[in-house]
Order: sequence, then structure tokens, then C-alpha cells
Amino acid sequence: MTPVILPVPMWAFTWSEYDPHQVLALTIDGSLHTIDGETGEILGSVAVVDAFELPQQGEEGVLRPALTAAGDMAYISSPNTGEVVEVHVPHLEVDRRLAVEGAPFSLAPFGAMADPHAHDHEEEAADGYEHEEHADEHGHHHGEFDPHVWHDVANAMAMVEAIRDALSAADPANAEAYAANAEAYLAELAELDGWVTAQIERIPSERRKLVTAHDTFGYFTQRYGLEVVGTALGSLSTEAADPSAGELAALIEQIQAEGVSALFAENVSNPALIERIAQETGVKVGEPLYTDALGAEGSDSATYIEMVRHNVNAIVAALSE
Repeated sequence: MTPVILPVPMWAFTWSEYDPHQVLALTIDGSLHTIDGETGEILGSVAVVDAFELPQQGEEGVLRPALTAAGDMAYISSPNTGEVVEVHVPHLEVDRRLAVEGAPFSLAPFGAMADPHAHDHEEEAADGYEHEEHADEHGHHHGEFDPHVWHDVANAMAMVEAIRDALSAADPANAEAYAANAEAYLAELAELDGWVTAQIERIPSERRKLVTAHDTFGYFTQRYGLEVVGTALGSLSTEAADPSAGELAALIEQIQAEGVSALFAENVSNPALIERIAQETGVKVGEPLYTDALGAEGSDSATYIEMVRHNVNAIVAALSE
């Protein structure tokens, strides 16, 4: 084995898919390093997350960054900031910082979805997550992926299992508690998944068509049998620029041609654009959906399960009328 001398202790590593002779290593100063797997030479480094400490004996409940790689990209979760940091491996530079509600302890499933050409690795990398094929259709030059995995309750269940396993491995003394808590929550999620399916079936099949502010319900529609006709921003991101006049006209034409019965604004975006489209098409606007953030404490969407129920109730009410 080739020795590698790093400036500070290493926390996580993985082989690079971009160059199988390189290793990607995350150290506790928050830096990502590319290392020659044959010589042990550090080829480059980039700061990606805040510095953190190695686990201490008896420590409980502290989450630390996770690392995975797919194609020419690396992904690092930052539990402290709730972000997933996307790094372009060939240039070793931070490409994007994606705000993800409750940045996951394990990013193994994100690696499979991040690379639109990663189907060959799906079974070993996805670890139970359902791959979203529509992410391939977007044009980000490094392979844009859809981070909204939680809108499919089956994906949320896979997350719980990954968190349970990771916490049990990091803290074996409390493995039974993690397992019991996970089992109870998984039962709630299984019940929720069945409830969502039953509620969506109440919508006439020809009316199961969604138009929202941004492209956030791909996983949801794939699992529960709806269709995304279009989005106001035409993007996976809420930070995308407003559509051009031509893009807006095309969306309006498509909404009318498809017979869409309701449009939906979101809690994280300005409803003005959706309201403008509603005026142009004569289509009603349903109750706003919770997409990239939960509701305030005390609201009907303050928890994950409450958020899913709110969204489904709003969609069913608007599309069934």
C-alpha cells in the first residue's frame, strides 16, 4: 500500500470515477484532495466544508460530512449548513452549493442520481433510492441532477435506513436505539406511502397533470402516477431567471393543449409568475405546495409527514374539482 501524507487527519475517501487511478479524500479541515493512487502524491486540494473534529469516545448525535463521487463530480454533504457541495473533479473547483433540507448523513444514493450515465452502478450506489430519469433531460454541463428525492416517500424510507446504518456503525453502543427509532418511523412512512397512493387515485387519470413554479416533483410524479406538464421557471433551481417571452408563451400553449386544471405556487418562490400564467390561461391556482422547505413550527407542514400530507391534499383538491 502506498503511504499518503495528508496535512490533517482524513475523515472519508472514495475512488474517483473520472480517473480510476485517483483517490478523493476529505480531511477534517474541510478540504477535498485528489491523490494519485499509485504514488500517493497529493495532486490538488480545495476547501469544501467547515472544519470539524474526529468523533470522540462516548459522543452521541453529531453528524459529520459525507463524501461520494459520480462521473466527473464529487458530492460532499455539510450537515452544519444543510448543503450538498458539488465539486467538478477535473478542475477541482466547487461547482455549486445546493441547499438541501436536512443534508443527508450518507450521500451514497446521491452519487447514482448525480451522473446521468451512472446506470451501470445503480444497484450498488443507489442503495434503495429510485433513479429519476427525467434528470437527464436538463442541460447543466456537468450533469445536473434533481435533489428533490424526498418527495417520493420510498426514497425517504431509504434515507432513514441509510442514516440508521451509518449511526449504528459510528456508535455501536446505541445501535439498538437507532434500530428501534428507525423501525417506528419506517412504519409511519410505509403507512404514508400507501395513503399517498390511495389519495392520488381519487384524481381522474386525465387530470393528473402538474404545473409548478420549478421542477421539484419529478420523483413524486414518477412514483405516484402523475405527469409534470411544465414548470414556470423551467429549472430544478428556484434561483433560475424568469423565462423568456417565448418560453412563457410555449408553456401557456402547452397548458391549454393538455387541459391542465390547476397550477401550483410554492412556499419558497414568488407566486407572481404562476399567477400571471393563471391569468393568461384561465386556469385556477391551487393551494401553495411545500417543496424545498418545511412549514413554520405549529403549521400543518412543520414535519416531513405533515408536509407530504399537505401537498397531497392540496394537489388532490385542486385537480379533482
